[in-house]
Amino acid sequence: TPVGETSDHKPEMILNRSALRPGIVLFLGLIPFTGFAAFLSIYGDKIGVDNVGPVFATYAGVVLLIRLFGARLPDRLGWRVASAIALGSATLAGLLFAAWASVIGIYIATVALSIGQSLLFPALFSAVVNNAPDAERSHAVGTFSVFFDLSGGLGAPLLGIVVSLSNERGAFLVAGLTAACGFIALRSLRANQPAGEAALATTQG
Repeated sequence: TPVGETSDHKPEMILNRSALRPGIVLFLGLIPFTGFAAFLSIYGDKIGVDNVGPVFATYAGVVLLIRLFGARLPDRLGWRVASAIALGSATLAGLLFAAWASVIGIYIATVALSIGQSLLFPALFSAVVNNAPDAERSHAVGTFSVFFDLSGGLGAPLLGIVVSLSNERGAFLVAGLTAACGFIALRSLRANQPAGEAALATTQG
């Protein structure tokens, strides 16, 4: 820029502000699934579930049914309510895995997890798409997707540390409590306020 002139150009942020809060909620809410995928086989062996294949099949079946027949639930409930239900289900799943060490306990926890995971991504994705400015929508979606990848890339190693310090039940407990922390980030997004504005207001306030 020549001396004496100012530039109105602002450097573009790597992560889109509109997607940060929903992305954090997604990250926290997906941690129970990360523990489920990483440690269920080991956990099942310890409590007498020799074949966890049917458990994974139950998870996939419930998710498929909800995605097929309840695909419009996030729209009908609103992304905020749907996200809260998803976080509650994910939290419950983690706590059930930790506290109810039995065959029936695993299946009930799996159903709860399936409900949470089938609703969480669509609900928060809807929040990102609807609240991001038109010119930033693809950037916002890209930022949101980063948190999905981080949940798997960071979640499993972090829960693995918990396993090494305690056991699989301890990891599921931590995963459930992590999902519960998602309510804190969710509450920062007021129902009628765009995600980007909420993040800005929180930063300034």
